[in-house]
Amino acid sequence: MKVVDLKHDYFLVHFLEEDDYLHALTVGPWTIYGQTLSEQQWVPTFSTTQGLVNRAVMWVQFPDLLIAWYHLEIITTLGNTIEKIVKIDEPTLQKQRGQYARLTIDLDLNSPLKTNVDLDEEVVQVMYEGLPQLCFTCGRVGHEVSTCPQHKHVNSASPTTDAGLMEPVSSVEMAVGGPAQTTSLSSTATVEGYNSHITAQHSGKQQEIASRDRIRHRADGDWGWNFD
Repeated sequence: MKVVDLKHDYFLVHFLEEDDYLHALTVGPWTIYGQTLSEQQWVPTFSTTQGLVNRAVMWVQFPDLLIAWYHLEIITTLGNTIEKIVKIDEPTLQKQRGQYARLTIDLDLNSPLKTNVDLDEEVVQVMYEGLPQLCFTCGRVGHEVSTCPQHKHVNSASPTTDAGLMEPVSSVEMAVGGPAQTTSLSSTATVEGYNSHITAQHSGKQQEIASRDRIRHRADGDWGWNFD
């Protein structure tokens, strides 16, 4: 693995193995000294001067999904209706969890989050894990109702400061990507009213990257880093 320090608190991470890349991209959220990393897949047009985090890989849940729908083709159809799937978690693939199906999706943060997916005339709710900020007016991530441009047009008493997407605290660019899967099932995504029910929790824990007092040099004298 190779890490390149870029401008504006961005880091480009190169992986030799795709399994390592998928682990880093999908097992999080990752934190360093209490700061959560915002991860996104690398694209050739990426520039650190853009100043905004336009995409992010997030865990998405489909709660109360029919057990008969716990098949790879159906889960793939649901996920691809929202955005490009990165990974489907193993308990979902193995039908080991019946409360919700769970997968990671590379989301466009400039677009409103989808709240429902229609699959064969059945409405499936969409929930998102670990949303940093969600505006319940426009459905976009990165600002709140009080600073939403759309909200200002409705309520003249709202603040007049222009709102933008969240500034990156630390961002990890993943240098391995892959094409979206395709399927023939028919599904459409819809956007409806937003509230706290769009946010989801998961029993997993945040992954804390080792602090400095847990990092030690190799015993053989070679310079490098080992993480306990």
